[in-house]
Amino acid sequence: MLGVMSETENLVRFHDRQLTAWPQARERYEALTHVRVREISLGGFTVRIQFNPGRAVSTGARTDSASIAARPCFLCAANRPEEQLIFDVYPGIDTLVNPFPIFRRHFTLAAKGHLHQDTVDFMEMARIAATLPDMVTFYNGSQAGASAPDHLHIQAGEKDFLPLCAYLEADPGELMKSDGSFSAYSPDGLPVSAVHFTSRQLTPEMSLWLDTLLPCDKFGMPQRGMRNVLMWPDADGCLHTLFLPRAAHRPACYFRPEEEGRLMVSPGAVDMAGVLILPREADFENISRTDIRQIYDEVSFPYKESPQFQRLLLL
Repeated sequence: MLGVMSETENLVRFHDRQLTAWPQARERYEALTHVRVREISLGGFTVRIQFNPGRAVSTGARTDSASIAARPCFLCAANRPEEQLIFDVYPGIDTLVNPFPIFRRHFTLAAKGHLHQDTVDFMEMARIAATLPDMVTFYNGSQAGASAPDHLHIQAGEKDFLPLCAYLEADPGELMKSDGSFSAYSPDGLPVSAVHFTSRQLTPEMSLWLDTLLPCDKFGMPQRGMRNVLMWPDADGCLHTLFLPRAAHRPACYFRPEEEGRLMVSPGAVDMAGVLILPREADFENISRTDIRQIYDEVSFPYKESPQFQRLLLL
């Protein structure tokens, strides 16, 4: 395994090499310098709104079973563009430069095999996150923003892109539980329902929270597609894990007719973490504080009202 600092440095060099070899991707990264941004305050937390037309493909992706079955998987090696290079550093994973970026350097870490998105191993994700100082590693469940729900992948980008990381490092939230190996906080200043963990590594009990503190289907089983998770190490080597259980994949405004004020918003982990990506200029200009509040209310799972939350506190 490469040293902690060299891991990030090697990724940066790989990213630069990839953009040299792939002009279309390079153009999309260069276009990020012209992305428009505005900020809207929700209580004590500021949401950053980004107009990024390059994300229209991901935001508008059809993720129903019929649409997935009708298209080749774009994360499988056989279907990737010839220009897309592989950085082979993590076992079982192809590290790729994301050709539709949000971050200045944006990576997709895709499983070499065609595994479903909800088969994620958060222990492995935490091990990867620990090797990437100054970066945030994140995961979108199959019903929580993943544009490729049929192929297991996580993503990574620069931590400073998400002000939420520094926000939680400074104020982790209200302590809900601590057992010596991890602490779980309720960051009530955020506009979304979330659990913020701090630990040296991901523990089995933390994994239980990530796997069960979710809305249940009609059979009483946790819906594991309904979650976003972000992980990053701080300067002291503490692992921060932000868990965002979801109540809905997309808000009601996504499905409205255009004449009734449709907003093309399909929240993934980055959006839930306070950087709302809008691929249409009219949406960027017209979205209001009330709209954002309603979007977050609709897609966030109010986990504190659930019986599984009380059981987890008693473990």
